[in-house]
Amino acid sequence: MQANLSLFLEWAETNGLKISPRVSVQHLDDVYGFGGLMNDEVVQSELPYSIIRIPLSVSINAHTALNSEFGKAFKLHSQIIKQQRATVGEIPTTGVQNTNNDLFEDNNVLFYLFLVYERFVRNRDSFWFPYLQLLPERFDTTIFFTQQQLNKLKGTNLLKSTLNIRDKLGQLWHNLVVPLQQVNNAFKVCPEYFTKDFSFERFTWAFSCVWSRVFPVKGPSTQPNGTAQIYPTLLPLIDILNHEFNSQVTYNINYEEGFFSLESRAPLVKGAQVFNNYGAKSNDSFLLSYGFVVPNNREDTYYIQLGFNGNYTFFRKSLILVDADEDLVLHKQQIISKLGYKLGHYLRKDCLPEGLIPSLRVCAMNSFEVYFHSVSNANAQTFSNIISFRNEHAVFQSLNRLLRQKINVILDGKSYQQVVDELTHITKQIPNPSHIEGIREYNIAAYKLGQLQVLSHSFKTVKSMEKDYITGSDLLRMLPNGVMYRNEIVQPSPLELDQGEPSKKVMNNTAWLQSKNQFPNKSFVSGINDSDMCVRVDAMGSNKVLCLNMNECINYTTVCNDPLGRCIQKINNEELFDEETTIMMYVLYHKFCPVVSCTSRFKHFFEALPNTWNTTLFYAPHVLQLLENTSLYEDTKDLKQQLEETFHFIYNSCCQSRQFAENFNVSNTVLCFENFLWAYTAYDTLVRDGNIIPVFGLYSPLHYRAKSQICQYTSPDNTVRVKLIHQGTNDATGSFVVGGNLLATLHNDELMLRYGALFTQESDFFFPLTLDSASLEPLLDSEHKQSLLEHLHLGFDHFLRKRIGRKVKPPIKLFNMLRICFMNKEEAQMYYNKIVVNNQVDSKIIINNESHVVNTVRSVLSSILDSFPTSLQDDEHLLKKLEREDQSITNVLSKRENVQKTMCVRYRMQLKQVVELTLLSLESSE
Repeated sequence: MQANLSLFLEWAETNGLKISPRVSVQHLDDVYGFGGLMNDEVVQSELPYSIIRIPLSVSINAHTALNSEFGKAFKLHSQIIKQQRATVGEIPTTGVQNTNNDLFEDNNVLFYLFLVYERFVRNRDSFWFPYLQLLPERFDTTIFFTQQQLNKLKGTNLLKSTLNIRDKLGQLWHNLVVPLQQVNNAFKVCPEYFTKDFSFERFTWAFSCVWSRVFPVKGPSTQPNGTAQIYPTLLPLIDILNHEFNSQVTYNINYEEGFFSLESRAPLVKGAQVFNNYGAKSNDSFLLSYGFVVPNNREDTYYIQLGFNGNYTFFRKSLILVDADEDLVLHKQQIISKLGYKLGHYLRKDCLPEGLIPSLRVCAMNSFEVYFHSVSNANAQTFSNIISFRNEHAVFQSLNRLLRQKINVILDGKSYQQVVDELTHITKQIPNPSHIEGIREYNIAAYKLGQLQVLSHSFKTVKSMEKDYITGSDLLRMLPNGVMYRNEIVQPSPLELDQGEPSKKVMNNTAWLQSKNQFPNKSFVSGINDSDMCVRVDAMGSNKVLCLNMNECINYTTVCNDPLGRCIQKINNEELFDEETTIMMYVLYHKFCPVVSCTSRFKHFFEALPNTWNTTLFYAPHVLQLLENTSLYEDTKDLKQQLEETFHFIYNSCCQSRQFAENFNVSNTVLCFENFLWAYTAYDTLVRDGNIIPVFGLYSPLHYRAKSQICQYTSPDNTVRVKLIHQGTNDATGSFVVGGNLLATLHNDELMLRYGALFTQESDFFFPLTLDSASLEPLLDSEHKQSLLEHLHLGFDHFLRKRIGRKVKPPIKLFNMLRICFMNKEEAQMYYNKIVVNNQVDSKIIINNESHVVNTVRSVLSSILDSFPTSLQDDEHLLKKLEREDQSITNVLSKRENVQKTMCVRYRMQLKQVVELTLLSLESSE
């Protein structure tokens, strides 16, 4: 080792590489390897102090390789390969697809091969041999990890990056290097090149040498425009110094004289090691490129990628059900693009990345919010504020879920504290530098600790923000960019309306909860009152309603610690099931599989839950027929069909898993579509922030009061705290029904489809309205019209809206969409120039054919009323009849069907009311 170093230093001196006489290059120890030590001090007055200065002529990069004899042979062989592929109709390619990363450019591939050639073929005949023989023979970067070691990186971005690089190196080798060897053997063009000394292992070694040691150096251009090009370059002697975050050094390149120098900007102490500074990098970069980690790295990050939420679905792409509303996604993408937001963000230990929350607000927007927040009028200020209660709630829910999922994957079924303790124990054991496995175990542990710290800090920050929002929000105020909602919801009880057995089951669950002291200092009364199962809470004093340990909730962690959950996880080796699906399967089996439910610690809770739900997904066909010709009817059928497809996928996956099929019942009495539909609705209805709390659904069946709201947050002590937030009255010492969470900003279709609820007549509510695209698309006969629609975010989907105390009017977007359809060529050109070209988005659109627009709106609204077999007055009589019959019905099933019919008629009446009021408004405005 010392002989190799002496040979290198002699070579360096001969070729003009200069190092300060105050610095001694030597082998320090088995941890640092080679490095520099100060023989004497450097004081403040001597700064900046030159440590190393080398001529660029001794550097090695792709340009060096390209101009060598080896580079010429490489080009010649490459041309033969391209000609051969062109002859058989193949497109010449390296095999690396969709990458802009210069690690895999052809010139850099030549660079890697050139290093192999110089080090192992020319060997001692190489000019750079004294330098190359000093390079590490092995690396501890992650591309050299065993499969077992890589498995320990599960859930990290580093694992994805490592597998990506491995895959691309393999593609390069098989699509470029192997053909080079074949050409060399067949044509004997340059027999001394591309010999058996070239192997994939040495190719990977050269790649690691380059990307663990290179510096950016400007060189001659290979581009037609002649612009100078930056080459990743190996700089002998410069790269011998080790890394230290606090090292204050500067790189100087004098291209005229052809020198690269490294200078210190801080005093140096005699006897201390001289450090380079690789920059403010995370441990992802250090471990991937250099093979070491910095414990407690302040620069650690975790990359997350946001996605767009659909209106009703929560499944991942792997489960078929995805966001079906392509227009909604397109509009949100336009907002993201216009405002310069990003979908990818790097989480840090100290704070959430700027722009994350505004970006999430856009991603979480539903069709209603997008409709009333036009793309053309959107600006950064719009999304720096809350746009609606529902949206803000969705932002926190989505971010909490995302962070929880990331943490849970790293924890791999263990508790957070258990994993942290295990990793901390490993990092306290200093590994033997000669023991590769020990070094890698240490690096993995330190890296994972940093990742968990980033994720847990971000999670706590989000929970703190959510808590501040919940406790600081005036639920009845007008938001800066939102809408004031004053609504009350009608919702039948989800429990059978029998006062015997269901109430007993609810009381059993209440007793189980109270036995764990989860209702401190509160008086609770549970039962069925006014057809609503609820709990009345004595809200005097503290507004804390209940406290639950996370272990007493149903969440991804508790599910994964259950035998059933672990079995589902094994099916999920290919990540086909996401967190929600895993919880849903757990809920399904604990509700419907006797073998599982009888031993479940949540037995009383699942017994108390209803055997069916009142959402439209559970309506009998003849009842659902009452909603025919409405958007709710179509949405219900579409969602049910999508859920059937998803169920068949899950069913087949479970049946194909031998372990699951042997241990858990997969017969159609348990794992059937009806039970899956129940579990889907239970999850959608009961989950709060990733937790199903064994009180929701029994005591708060989403019964909503305008001045009460139930909110939840998870505190750092691993306790779920649920608070009753009461606003706007002076009687805060009374008893209040614990209300549903943030339902006021949903429209009636969502309420009926997801919760089996409906706004009362005395509420603000909205209905979707979709225009007939087949009749209108032919009118969009010019690019100007299409550009106007796109620029103003106009389409065929609209909303009719009724607000308390305000006159009902047709939406302005509906009028503008039709105005653009009926424009003549001159009008289309004029408004295109004004709105699209000059960006005068607030311009009022008026066309000569305005009467045709009004008539079309009238026709559309009238057709909605004509599509129903009954009038509004007929429905009023039918509603009274159903309400009278309800008093005399004793059969539970008949009573439920009667209630469902009542809800359908109420929905129909509200829709007709909004349409009729809109028509009246249209007539009065003419």
